[in-house]
Formats: sequence, C-alpha cells, structure tokens
Amino acid sequence: MNKKVFIAVNPTKIERDNIYQLLLDRKDLFPPCSVKWVNKENLHITLIFLGVVREDRINSIFEAVLKSLENSKPFKISLNQINYYPESKNPLIIWARGDENTSLYQLKNNIYNNILSKGVRVISEERELIPHITLGRVKKWGIKNIKAIPDIEETINISLSITSVDVIESVINKGYPSYKILKSFPL
Repeated sequence: MNKKVFIAVNPTKIERDNIYQLLLDRKDLFPPCSVKWVNKENLHITLIFLGVVREDRINSIFEAVLKSLENSKPFKISLNQINYYPESKNPLIIWARGDENTSLYQLKNNIYNNILSKGVRVISEERELIPHITLGRVKKWGIKNIKAIPDIEETINISLSITSVDVIESVINKGYPSYKILKSFPL
C-alpha cells in the first residue's frame, strides 16, 4: 500500500493556538468559500514533501531522519509576518512566515541528503526554505469575485520551539486533508 508522506516540524499546543487565532482574526475578511482555511490540528512547517511512498520504504525514511538528527539540538524560529504568497493580484495562499533560519535549513538538508542515500525518491525542492505555516489556500474562482483583495499584511512576533521532526502521512477524506504522525523524532 502507498502513503502520501511529508516531513515537518509542528508547533506546540500553545503555539498552535496562537497561530490559529491569527487565522480566525482574518476569516471574516473573506466571503464564504473564497479561502479553504487550514484546520487547527493541521498547522505545521513542511520541510520535505516526499509524495506517494511505498509502505515498504517508510522504515528507510525513519532511519534517514534518525541519522539526520544525531547532532541536532532544539532551536527556535520566529514567524514575523502574515501576507499572501505570492504577493500579487492572484495569491495562492495566506501564510504566517519568518525569515530564513540557518538551523532549519541545515536540518532540512541533512534529512534530504540522508533520505536520498537510502534510495528513497524525493520530490525536488528547488525553492529556498522559507519558514512558514499555511493558514489558508485561496480558491481562484472565489477570489475573482472579490472587488478588492483584503489587506491582511501584518507584522507579528510568534516564536516556535523546534523540538522534534515528524514523518507525517496525509490522508484525504471527503476532500479535506487530515495528517497522521507516523513517527516523531525528538531533537
């Protein structure tokens, strides 16, 4: 059996509550059905998207992540802005984002290289790693009916404690994703 898998870091419960409040504060700015808002329990920072993975390759992914964390320690990242991505008249997502973070970048690269060394296919990530949490996905047909796209840009200050890395399965149920942590690895 195949699983749709990605590797992420998750906020703590308190951090997740704070981030979700940012989402709730913006929800009323948009007409119903123009944005698909992320469920509170699904808020995370994706490091690597693996896509569809055969179940017999999951243990290799676990081994690669474990090896990647041998010399890693917990660290913090900051989310400092809410805006659209891309910043244009046709945004795709609403996100809470931070600046580049060396520790997060190194963590991602270590995991990426160790997964490749295990022979697991990785979907190429050519973009730079911008720490962010997606709050909502803008529906193109919904946003076209809005005369003026709401101004949501705001400076924020949310610190996230990165204490573990999670291998997560994405399961689509009735058109909505739910995420199941297959294994969590402490830093």
